[in-house]
Formats: sequence, C-alpha cells, structure tokens
Amino acid sequence: MQYSSIQDAWLSAHNHDDFVGNIHPCTWMDVFTWIEQIPLFPKVIWHSREENCVYFAVGSTSDTTQPLQFHVRSFDPNEPQWTGFPATKTIRPQHVVQWTTDTCTLRSVSNGESIPMENGLDPQDSPELPSKGQWTKKIEHCKRLFEETDIKKIVLARQSTFQLDSPWRKFKEIYDAQPHCYHFLVQPSVERCFFGA
Repeated sequence: MQYSSIQDAWLSAHNHDDFVGNIHPCTWMDVFTWIEQIPLFPKVIWHSREENCVYFAVGSTSDTTQPLQFHVRSFDPNEPQWTGFPATKTIRPQHVVQWTTDTCTLRSVSNGESIPMENGLDPQDSPELPSKGQWTKKIEHCKRLFEETDIKKIVLARQSTFQLDSPWRKFKEIYDAQPHCYHFLVQPSVERCFFGA
C-alpha cells in the first residue's frame, strides 16, 4: 500500500499482521522525528557508509519471520559508562523503516510476542576515556608507528558520557556533520541512549 506520511503508515500497521507500506514523499527527517517521538523501545538507527540506506527500528519481537536483526554489545559491561545497557542483546525489531533517498518502506511484524529490553545497572558518572593526557600519548605513539613501520591506518576512539536534554538532537548534529560515516543509535529505554559515528 502507498501512504502519504509515516504517521498514516504507522496507524495502518497496527491493524495488520505482516504489514508492508510504502511512504511517499518521505524525508530522512520525517522518519527521524517519528522514531524519536513514538513511545516504543528499544529503538535502533543504523546507517552504513557503503549504503544509501538507513534502518530505523522500534520494538523487539520473538517472531522469526522478521529477518532483520541487530546484535548489540557493550564494550565492557563492567565499566560504569555501560550501565543501563545489557551486556549483549539480539534485537529482532517489530517495526522497521528502510529509508533511502528514493524509497521509504515500513515493515511490521505484529503477531509475535513483544520482548522488552532488559535494563542493566543504575547510571553512574564516568569520565571521558581515555583522558586528554592518555589520548595525547596514544597519538604520539601512533605517529612513531607510522614513521617506524609499514602501518597505513590506525583507528583511535574516545568515549564520552553526557547527560543531554535531547540525545536525538546531538545524534542529528553528528549525522549532518559526518554524512559519509557509519551512524548508529541504540536506545533500550527512555533513560538510556548510545550513539556514535
């Protein structure tokens, strides 16, 4: 079926099992605003830099007819920055919007049992890792490796924990600033959100 808005397709999806609806016109921002506002968790956004496709997924189901799965793992579930997240989780979403610049399709599997995403521990404050001093040392070490070896590429990453009024707004800023990167967002509950590029 063809729909003129993501909201109309979403309303129809609730009345059908194995729903598939095409939405036109539909911008990335239309879908982003929709997924941010609906009160269903977990939420996942995935964009690969190799594809002109963004997946927006909500809910989790036991229905095995949903072929799309997201495997989510915390880097170290014992570290305080990963509190509130399960150590590992496979999410088989109830509802998925597959968005490209040319197409937008909502697929829903509503005949499976809804599976809530378990919470981890209570949140704790955590520093930026590595610290600025550690980060500087790593960069200097990498410079020496480039000079002394045949290494062509090194990937360094920092992690920061923030309390934000709107993690969604920050995610959009990152998405807009770095459009050709991998982008991901995982929100297991209203209180927790992990995103990056």
